[in-house]
Amino acid sequence: MFVIKTRIAPSSIHGLGVFACEDVPPGAEVWRFCPPFDIVVPEAALTDLPNAVRLHLDLYAYRSVDLGGQLVLSGDNAKYLNHSDDPSTEELPFRSLARRRIAEGEEITCNYGAFCTNWNGSFEGDGNPASFGTPHANLYTRLQISKRGVGLFAIREIPGGTTLFLGDKGETVSVSPAIVDAIDDDEIKRMYYDFCPLVDGAFIAPADFNQMAMGWYMNHSDSPNVVVGEGKNFVAGRLIAKGEELTTDYRTYSEHAHKFAQLWSS
Repeated sequence: MFVIKTRIAPSSIHGLGVFACEDVPPGAEVWRFCPPFDIVVPEAALTDLPNAVRLHLDLYAYRSVDLGGQLVLSGDNAKYLNHSDDPSTEELPFRSLARRRIAEGEEITCNYGAFCTNWNGSFEGDGNPASFGTPHANLYTRLQISKRGVGLFAIREIPGGTTLFLGDKGETVSVSPAIVDAIDDDEIKRMYYDFCPLVDGAFIAPADFNQMAMGWYMNHSDSPNVVVGEGKNFVAGRLIAKGEELTTDYRTYSEHAHKFAQLWSS
């Protein structure tokens, strides 16, 4: 449990994060393991749990180094802590200290590898440490037929604040509109106008169009359920139900979107 005042807010690292509500000096205790406030979940109990509870554990529980791999569910905001390779906390057996001064309003971060037995350097799994690094670790969506042609749909419930497409590491390039407009093939030219946002006067395109990941297919809406967060990451703006199409407002991040907004509006 946290022994300092904290709050939950959208994070530029991933989804929601934990932020300090007070200044914390270097070396001060930040968190301590405190059952029954922090719950150790017996392995025998996992078999008969309802699916909704399993999903909750997948998202928020971890297998503790200090407890030999037993599953632990934090009882407070600690479940929302994000990983950093340069964290603001230092993990000791059953407690955490501030590695440096943590200012009021700063996001508190930790090193998952210091306390999670199955951490292997992957940003996140589906919440279950055993699944870190698997191909489906960050999978929330799939392509399906949409009323707009092809669209992106949720294959599981996506909590509000979830950062999407974390596994998409595809390289992007900036392409001048003058270069695009000089292309003779109209179908190739349309790839830029249909899929690529215009940012700072240039199209942001995949380094190779054959590398287009699912996020490129998200359709526009005047009432989107996905927003652009800090770092230009796409974030679920609210709870997105399984089967719901994911949409975003192109006008919030693309300079040429206003020109086509009436065509895209829903």
